[in-house]
Amino acid sequence: MFWKKKSEKPEGNRLFKVPEQSRGAFRVAPDPAEPVILKLAGADIHILDISSGGLSFKNAHYKIDTPYDVTLILPNSPAPIKTKLKIIRVTEAQICPAVFIDLSPEHEDEIHHYVLLRQKEELKSRKNMYT
Repeated sequence: MFWKKKSEKPEGNRLFKVPEQSRGAFRVAPDPAEPVILKLAGADIHILDISSGGLSFKNAHYKIDTPYDVTLILPNSPAPIKTKLKIIRVTEAQICPAVFIDLSPEHEDEIHHYVLLRQKEELKSRKNMYT
């Protein structure tokens, strides 16, 4: 008989696993009619895209490699997500790609769920364009 050896580290009840690299996660752009709001350093920022690993937004003189306490508000979410964010660089177009730091598994799953819903909406929208 053959069987698969059990993992030494159980994943628990997690719906998804965070990729090793931030680019391993699929990013989606929020619906302009229902933006994702990031509360960062006293400002409300509309994000450009989001994944379970991080997000991006337009720069307003934020510093690279500095951890920021943030609140993320997803459309139709029961409660805001409080976590930390670290800006990994600022592009020539003044866009800040950032990664989540210490995101809880529950919040990670909530973001995954949002990304999945946006993917479905985008696919449905494309399908309707061609019918």
